[in-house]
Amino acid sequence: MATTTNTKQQQFATSVLMAQDTLKASGLKKMAERGNAKGGESYTFYRKKKATAKDGIPSMFNGSFTGEGGDFDKFQANIAQISSQDKLAETDMLKTKLDLKSPIVSSMTNAVLQKEDEKIIAAIAAAGTLATAGKNTKTVDDLENIKILIQRVRSAHVWAKNGLDQKKGVAIVMNEEDYSVLASSEIFINGDYQAAFGGGTGDTPLTFYGAEIIISEQVAKGTFYIIPSYTFGFAEWENSITTDMVFMPTDGRTWHLQITKSVGVVVIAPTKITKFTFKV
Repeated sequence: MATTTNTKQQQFATSVLMAQDTLKASGLKKMAERGNAKGGESYTFYRKKKATAKDGIPSMFNGSFTGEGGDFDKFQANIAQISSQDKLAETDMLKTKLDLKSPIVSSMTNAVLQKEDEKIIAAIAAAGTLATAGKNTKTVDDLENIKILIQRVRSAHVWAKNGLDQKKGVAIVMNEEDYSVLASSEIFINGDYQAAFGGGTGDTPLTFYGAEIIISEQVAKGTFYIIPSYTFGFAEWENSITTDMVFMPTDGRTWHLQITKSVGVVVIAPTKITKFTFKV
């Protein structure tokens, strides 16, 4: 029994790590500035303040000279664990192949990735200095709101920056019901804005003027978040993904499964993120 248990534990661990690697490009995390902490409860992101320049080449040995490169702003992301847990009856486990395509592996892995996005969205929603836009007296498919939305998305593309281990781009996070109203608007189906939406087949992300659309139940109806890359930090402990799989004969002969990892989020440039509101 011990040999079987170890084999299943190894299969579960390997499958979860493979699934994480396959799915790591999904969601908001790919647009974050990334940080890996070797230990501790937090990770600090640094931003260099604006440098200055002057005419000529004055001496740096002047006693009052302190440099013109600008100091650093520091942003601390507090790191904590998240997890996904499940129980599977022994009879069901006998019918389950623990690999990348296993429903239990993909469902638990996706739950962890979804939780990461929830943490990012919660941090952005709680930031008190977001840019605001939209006419909250008009619906999302009103032409005035659509023009404002397009302008904000295009501006976000200008603000988006590249960083190591991070994708340059823009995300629009919205509720599924609001997305349905926006996507089914006559303006986009038969009007002058038919080129607004792209993608939507296979693994290609659905986009709005090049911005990736992310659907989240966490976002209230009547609100979009337009998020350029490099405006928030995402930190985790090195090699923080762990799996546990234990057979419990005294709990109805069930397998207990668990995936854990660490997450820390901090908003770095809130004024470059737009909270777009409209009438529902």
